[in-house]
Amino acid sequence: MIPWNIQYIQPESLSEAWQAFQNAKHEGREVYYLNGGTELITYARQNKLHPEVLIDISRLPELKRLGQDRQWMIYGSALTLNDVIEAKCFPLLEHAAAITDHTVRNKLSLGGNIAGRLPYRETVLPFLVSDATVSIYGKEGIRQIPIEQVFSKRLMLENGEILVDLRLERSILARPWAYVRKTRFGQNVDYPLVTLVFLDVVEKSPRFRCAVSGAFSAPVRSGAVEDALHTHLANLSPENVQMALDPQFIHQLIDLFGFPLVQDQRAGADYRRMLLQESLEAGLIQVLQVNNEEGRR
Repeated sequence: MIPWNIQYIQPESLSEAWQAFQNAKHEGREVYYLNGGTELITYARQNKLHPEVLIDISRLPELKRLGQDRQWMIYGSALTLNDVIEAKCFPLLEHAAAITDHTVRNKLSLGGNIAGRLPYRETVLPFLVSDATVSIYGKEGIRQIPIEQVFSKRLMLENGEILVDLRLERSILARPWAYVRKTRFGQNVDYPLVTLVFLDVVEKSPRFRCAVSGAFSAPVRSGAVEDALHTHLANLSPENVQMALDPQFIHQLIDLFGFPLVQDQRAGADYRRMLLQESLEAGLIQVLQVNNEEGRR
């Protein structure tokens, strides 16, 4: 139960939502957009947030968009995680969205997961390795920018800006990929100790992008890791998959991420390092095998 009054606003357009947010801020009231809302409501019940105004943007048509045009695969930020999974357009994203159980996924929004306060935010990983484009609504209307310019550990929106959608080049949807997720008890409903994704973006010559969640304090994509992978794999024949799994090289990759491993009540840093090493090895096997199978066709 939330023991205080909250004004609820359901705007009919992006501009109306933006203006309602600015008005509440001008009045000195604590205001939030509601898009899914599971995390926000949980924090309010725990007295970690004290919203006075909630602006429900979850039904705006621009945020519910799901489909393709000639260039893009477009995911609106108000889609539920089940909407994303059932679209069956980008398997890597569908695996990343298959967190918790089916009932909860009907309440969790894609935008809420990416912009949330929890450190995991696993659904952002496929967008990071895909060089996605993000549509954001602000005082000058909608602008589209590369995700790398607006996501660094978290989604860096200006006060009152709205995440409208995320866009992927259609050519990326069928590229070889790998997904590995490690939890404390081996259950998908648990928070991850490590979630790792690989995406191979270049035909006939491995060029892997890599992003990780859970092991560090925020989702991370590392150019240093990707450059090291490219150098290490460039001279390997397609048959020498095992040579890619040199333990010393994998150990060096972990350090190249450039962030300390998390140590908390759920797992120590050494245990997370072991899981991340296992995940890197398993992910490389997955994506190299797919890459090699495509090369033989």
